[in-house]
Amino acid sequence: MSKDWFALLESQRRIAVLEKEKKEAELDILKGQVNPHFLFNTLNNLYSLAQKKSELTSDMILKLSDLMRYVLYETTSDFVELKDEIAFIENYINLQKLRTNNPGAVVFNSPNQVGHLKIAPLILIHFVENCFKHGLKGDTQNAFVKIDLKVQNGILDFATENNIGILDEPEKNKPSGKGLINAKKRLDLIYGEKYELDLIADKNVFNVHLNIDLK
Repeated sequence: MSKDWFALLESQRRIAVLEKEKKEAELDILKGQVNPHFLFNTLNNLYSLAQKKSELTSDMILKLSDLMRYVLYETTSDFVELKDEIAFIENYINLQKLRTNNPGAVVFNSPNQVGHLKIAPLILIHFVENCFKHGLKGDTQNAFVKIDLKVQNGILDFATENNIGILDEPEKNKPSGKGLINAKKRLDLIYGEKYELDLIADKNVFNVHLNIDLK
């Protein structure tokens, strides 16, 4: 009985190790998809400006360089400082504002202080990208983007709201939604039951509400 008991424990240990390795492998694959997806979407923005021979193209290239520096060199760890991730999102939003004649239609509210809380890198940018891809880029007259980020007692409360426009440019008639699917899979693997995500779409508006326990 003693031998059987130890054999059972060893079998359970091996299963636990295999499950951990499987989870880490899945995360590596998903994380590897983040950078190309982000770069693809941002290059589409540059393509649009270049086609219009916009004077903003050079400014956008500089901002893209700063963003890619963060993506390539600052997000190699499993978790990053939340304040750094917020700064990255703010830089991305400022880059997107270059593309609209009404930058006041884009609102980003975030706290000045978030302590030393950490978050999985690039877990929020998918939802932010989605706002601009399906909002501002598809409807220049009634377009709007509103992004709110709050932190209370170690709980991240993140919400986005944007109009639903008609896609144009290179994404038109291309498969979409990969970023959101990727984000959902990463949330499942990293946070498990420590997060809640609601995606709500009606005819004209798309809303995201995400809560993550960062403690």
